[in-house]
Amino acid sequence: IAVDSIRCGASDYLIKDPARNYLTVLPLTIKNVLERKKAERDLYDSEEILRTTFASISDLVFSLDNNGRLIDYHQPPTHSDLLVPPNQFLGKSIEDVLPPSAMHPLKEGLDQALKHEVTQKVEYPLDIKGQIQWFEARISVRRNYSGEASGTTVVARNISERKNAEQELEQARLLLEQRVDERTKELKIANAKLKEEIQERRKSEAALRKSEERLNKFMDSATEAFFLLDSELNFVDANQRGLELLAFQREDILKKNFADIAPE
Repeated sequence: IAVDSIRCGASDYLIKDPARNYLTVLPLTIKNVLERKKAERDLYDSEEILRTTFASISDLVFSLDNNGRLIDYHQPPTHSDLLVPPNQFLGKSIEDVLPPSAMHPLKEGLDQALKHEVTQKVEYPLDIKGQIQWFEARISVRRNYSGEASGTTVVARNISERKNAEQELEQARLLLEQRVDERTKELKIANAKLKEEIQERRKSEAALRKSEERLNKFMDSATEAFFLLDSELNFVDANQRGLELLAFQREDILKKNFADIAPE
């Protein structure tokens, strides 16, 4: 036991006991030393896990008490986007540190996390060095050894690139909708014009048909023979007197050329 305790780091396990009860006291003392050293090792291992975890993440971490006061923080070496230096926010409430645009969503998230004991996620903007930076915060309840809520832990991540991409995408969507609306209006106008043109053409065709009907009636009632030929002297039409004169049906004469009727 003595060798094990020395290996564990004990430097003095002997007790000066005037009653000379060494055999009774020594085993208990050694056991306490071994348990303390084991607890120290477990604590070191736990702290090392926590240290390496923090070293591996690129997010900002803030610890708040139940009253919303900032009591601790973790800032990765690569982050320089703190709103104010630590000495200006540690020990203060978020209402005293953050602008309303960030304070209100965070305060709501803190209240909801403590009330429902469920991790909350909020987004908020901060004006840092004259530029708007967007952050996403995940808020979780922290408990003490008795299991009671002792505060909250806020893990904040800079999402400005994602927000900018979303805004660009939204602008592109709005521009596309605008172009679609403009094109739709243009098509509606063109469609309306086309309908007007179709109606006008139908009116013209109807008027032409009436005119042709009147002409045909006039020609058919005439006592003289009338023939209509194209530029190549093909028969296009003839009145009834012309058909009788040549002894042709209308569909037959339309297949004829003037040369067929009056060869040289």
